[in-house]
Amino acid sequence: MNYKKINIFILITIFSFQIVSAQKNTVITLQQALQLAENNYPGIKAKQAQLSGSIAKISSARTDYLPSLTLQDQYQYSTNNGLTGSFYPNEGMAIPTSGGIRDHNIYEPVWGSFTTLFVNWNFFTFGKVSAGVNLSKQEMNKANADYLNELFQHKINVADTYYLLLMAEKLTSVQEENLKRADAFRKAVNAYAQSGLRPGADSSYTNAEYAKAQISLTQSRQYEKSLRYKLAELIGNTSVDIAADTMDVFNRIPSNVLIDSTRMNTHPLLKFYQTEIELSKTRTQIIARSFYPNLSLIGAGWARGSGVSNSDNSYNTDIANGIQYQAYNYMAGVSFRWNLMNYAKVHYDTEVERWQTQRFQFLYDEQSLIIKRQIDDAEMQFNTAIEQAQLAPVQLTSAKASYAQTEARYKSGLASFPELTQSFYILNRAETDMAIAYSNAWRALILKAAAAGDINMIINNK
Repeated sequence: MNYKKINIFILITIFSFQIVSAQKNTVITLQQALQLAENNYPGIKAKQAQLSGSIAKISSARTDYLPSLTLQDQYQYSTNNGLTGSFYPNEGMAIPTSGGIRDHNIYEPVWGSFTTLFVNWNFFTFGKVSAGVNLSKQEMNKANADYLNELFQHKINVADTYYLLLMAEKLTSVQEENLKRADAFRKAVNAYAQSGLRPGADSSYTNAEYAKAQISLTQSRQYEKSLRYKLAELIGNTSVDIAADTMDVFNRIPSNVLIDSTRMNTHPLLKFYQTEIELSKTRTQIIARSFYPNLSLIGAGWARGSGVSNSDNSYNTDIANGIQYQAYNYMAGVSFRWNLMNYAKVHYDTEVERWQTQRFQFLYDEQSLIIKRQIDDAEMQFNTAIEQAQLAPVQLTSAKASYAQTEARYKSGLASFPELTQSFYILNRAETDMAIAYSNAWRALILKAAAAGDINMIINNK
C-alpha cells in the first residue's frame, strides 16, 4: 500500500471537512493515525533530522582521507631589525623577523609581501582515519536506532490514545442511550403521578435520575473531547477534530498473538542499547589508534617581497616596490611524526572507554530483564482482559433482562421505585462495563505489542 498517497488523501479529507463544516469530526482509522503521526509529529521529525545529520557526518569523516591545501597571501608594513640567536616562539605568539644585522636599529618601516601554497597529505595514519569513519557510521546506527525506538514508542502512545478515544466515544453513546431511557422513564412516571397511580415522590425521584443521566453524559462528552485533543496533538494536527473509526472493536475480541521471547533482541529499545555498546567499542578503537604516528607527504612553494633590496640593502618605502616578489622557494618531503610520550594518556583513556562499554552492556542486560518481565506481565494482563471481555456480554444480557422485568413489575405495581432505580443503575453499569472490557482487551494487546516491540501485532490483528 502506498502510504504517501494515503497521507495525501487524509490531508485532503481533513481540509474538506474544515471547509464544509467545522462541527463535523474527521474519522480516521488507526493505521491512518499512525501514518499521520509518523509524517507530522515534530518529535519524530527532530529524530529524522538528527539521523540525516549523522549520515552527512560520515561523508565529513571521509574527507580526512584528502590532503590539505592551504593558500596564504599577506602584505605587511614593518621594520626589519635582526639579531643573531634563537628564541622559543611561545606557541606561535612570537612574530618572526627577517632582516640584516646592524649595530643600530632602523625604525623606518617598509612594505613587504609573503605568499605560500602548502600541501600536507597524511597518506598513512595506521588506521586512524578509517577508525574515524567507522565511528561516524556507528553514530549513524545509533541515531537510526534512536529514531526507530522513538517512532515505535510514539506509535504505541498513538494506538493507546486511539483505543481510549474509541472507548470514550462508546461510553458517550451509552450515556446518550441512558439519558433517553431516563427521559422515557421520567415521562411515564410523571404521567402515572399526575393520574394518581403513583405517589408524587416518584416523579421527583425520576427528575433527579434524569438530571444525573444528563451529568453523566456531559462528563463522558468532556472526557471524549479531551482525548480528541490529545490524539490530534499526537498526529501533529491540532486544528482538526478527530474521531476514531470503530473498526468492529466492540463486536469482537482481539485474537491472541504469541510473543517469541527468543527474538527479544529485535526490540527497538534493545537495539538502541546495542548501538550504544558498539559505539563505545568503536570509541575505544579510535582512542587506542590515536597513539600511532602519522606519515605525511608535504610540499610547499612560497614567494617573498620586501622594501629592502636583496642586492644592496637599500630602503624603498613605497608599496609598489615593497610587495613585488624578490625571492622564490619550493620544498617537497616526507614527514614522520610520533608523540611517544602520549602513550600513558592514551592507555588510560582507552581503559576509561572500556569501562563505559561494560556500563552499556550492563544497561542492556538490565533492559532485557525489564522487557522479559513486561512480556510476562503483558501476557497475564491480556489473558485477564480477554476473560473479562468474554464475561461482559453475559452481565449485559442479565442486566437487560432484569431491567425489563423490574420495569414491567413496577408498571403493574408489584415493584417499588427503589427496585426499579437499582435495576436502572445495574443496566447502565453493565453497558459501561461492556465498553470498558472490550476496550481494555484491545489496550492489553497494545501492552503486548509494546513489550514485544512489534507494532504490527496491533495493525494485523483482524
